[in-house]
Amino acid sequence: GGALRVGPRSAGATPGPAAYDRGGKEATVTDAHVVLGHLPQAAGLAGGVPLRRDLAHAAIARLAAELGLDPLRTAQGILAIADAEMLGALRALTVARGIDARRYALMPFGGAGPLHATSLAAQLGIERIICPRSCGVLSAFGLAAAAPRRDATGSFEAARVEPLLTRARAQLGSQPLRERVRYALRYRGQSFELAVEAPLDASAELLRERFEAAHEREFGYRDTDGEVELVTVTVSVWGAAPRLATGAAAAGARRSRTPVQIGDRQLDAVLLEGEPAVGERLDGPAICALPDATLLIEPGWGARVLESGAIEVVRA
Repeated sequence: GGALRVGPRSAGATPGPAAYDRGGKEATVTDAHVVLGHLPQAAGLAGGVPLRRDLAHAAIARLAAELGLDPLRTAQGILAIADAEMLGALRALTVARGIDARRYALMPFGGAGPLHATSLAAQLGIERIICPRSCGVLSAFGLAAAAPRRDATGSFEAARVEPLLTRARAQLGSQPLRERVRYALRYRGQSFELAVEAPLDASAELLRERFEAAHEREFGYRDTDGEVELVTVTVSVWGAAPRLATGAAAAGARRSRTPVQIGDRQLDAVLLEGEPAVGERLDGPAICALPDATLLIEPGWGARVLESGAIEVVRA
């Protein structure tokens, strides 16, 4: 219908955004960030990927011509729509479930997630952001650092809890450090279950109470006269997590200045390249070109590096 749409199709790494100079011609969210200065050409990306601002601008300009807008407004529009898509997902996980997002910190991850963090937090009323160390590879880091886990599931009629526990322990192959039993229950006639955690020898009364409390939290009511059915039982066991070397503390990042476009304002921002040292502080507008991600700190926000290497960003 002639409207600007963003996602879900991705340019991937090959050919990637136009700014990668790998043959990509279509405008992407990355190209919009490059045009607006949020991804400075001088800093490049993780892995030594160079950025071509001229190619990003050309891709945005072609789209702008179709829309009848100037390239700057088009780049801003791309980011506004990308933010709106992410806001929809965040609201579905919080407001739609009765959770006040303002009570929580926002944790961005992925190479580009931190570029949107302060904008999304401001629109949700969140005043604290935690950008973890190695956030650009957080999923891979989590996979490497996670404790091994094995599950065993069965219907209550077909498998009692003890045999499930024995099976899960055997599959783990080592002495479990933690064990959990979850019971999937529902009111008779419902087509879905709610899983609640309870002891191995939980009574029917305890299971009903935990199920009804969970049902009330999730859906706002409990049916005290309804019949509760136990559908399945899942036993989980965990082994020891691997010990990972986190690396030495950073010696500090190199500081310079770079122009950025934030809304209708062209600003002079601090640019940090590398991993900042513990205790380092900076106020927005600023860009942290981290080893595996880029963090954009908009005006009105201040940041400091915590002992863990994570960057805490708070509303000034």
